[in-house]
Amino acid sequence: MDVEIVEDDNELVNIFETRWYKDISTTITAGDTLKVYRENHSLTTSELAIKLRGLSTQDIYEMECNEREISFEVAEQLSQLFDVSIERFLINK
Repeated sequence: MDVEIVEDDNELVNIFETRWYKDISTTITAGDTLKVYRENHSLTTSELAIKLRGLSTQDIYEMECNEREISFEVAEQLSQLFDVSIERFLINK
């Protein structure tokens, strides 16, 4: 799923190709990504924990704060839930 932003009323730009994204992408963590997708889908940490079965609200909070690593299995579930590449949730600090 590509994300596009409008820079001009007549031009769509792939956000991943912008200088802004390239500059900040080195500072984005897996936890940051998780929080953005959760909030963009209007889910609370409790609601996401329920959807991921077996995780608590505290687990979600700790992953978003980078206090807990997102496991491959959880990244797979998030990838399917949000319909994005699994790599989005496996990036390192």
